[in-house]
Amino acid sequence: MREPLRHAAFRWLLGARVATNLGNAIAPVALAFAVLDLTGSAVDLGIVVGARSIALV
Repeated sequence: MREPLRHAAFRWLLGARVATNLGNAIAPVALAFAVLDLTGSAVDLGIVVGARSIALV
């Protein structure tokens, strides 16, 4: 189970994947706060989140 962790390239890949997934998980929360701070509108928030979801698909 720990054998892949002996390779430096795999550790770098694993660290990068963890950082990417963490960033992707936090981005919608940060986006929601940013939109609400700028506009205060739930409609604008829905449009922005919908556009991001479509872009990800």
